[in-house]
Amino acid sequence: MPGFSVGERSVRGYVRRRRQQLGLLQREVFIPQSYEWGVEAQVDWYEAYAILGGERIKLQVFEMRSMASGGAYHRAYTHATQQAFLEAHERAFLYFDGVFKLLRYDNLKSIVKRILRGYQREETSRFIAFRSHWRFQSEFCNPARGNEKGGVEGEGGYFRRNHWVPLPEARDLEELNVYLEQCCKQDRRCF
Repeated sequence: MPGFSVGERSVRGYVRRRRQQLGLLQREVFIPQSYEWGVEAQVDWYEAYAILGGERIKLQVFEMRSMASGGAYHRAYTHATQQAFLEAHERAFLYFDGVFKLLRYDNLKSIVKRILRGYQREETSRFIAFRSHWRFQSEFCNPARGNEKGGVEGEGGYFRRNHWVPLPEARDLEELNVYLEQCCKQDRRCF
């Protein structure tokens, strides 16, 4: 066919040309971020195993990552309950010597009653009271968009690879959490 290259004659070429005409070839843009100290942190849970009292146990691990320093706080619990979540925040605030102005979250059931339009959420009353007491703002990611809080997602992977392998052994959960905090402090000195 005169005037057409080989790529345009194929179905793939036609689809690409139509997508371009319709403005559908635009790609999502990611801009490197810079953060002010003490302003923003990201929060998440992940699962990990440890040997406690000689038994292999599946744990839920809370993590909070400072976006400015890259420092993080990890604490293990047997269950990811709302009470554990709020307690872990308080321990993280002590660890960081203060409260961040903004905390970014997934849409955790322990703090989100309902997802509204855009980034708006109906939060649980207990979380609203907690947030009001500590005077921080919450921001929520879109569902299935882990890249919106990629800092804490990457931190969880780093921490698991460097401190959960081989499986840590401790007498009990409290001893394990002492170990995890020591690991957090060790990583903090590396940054």
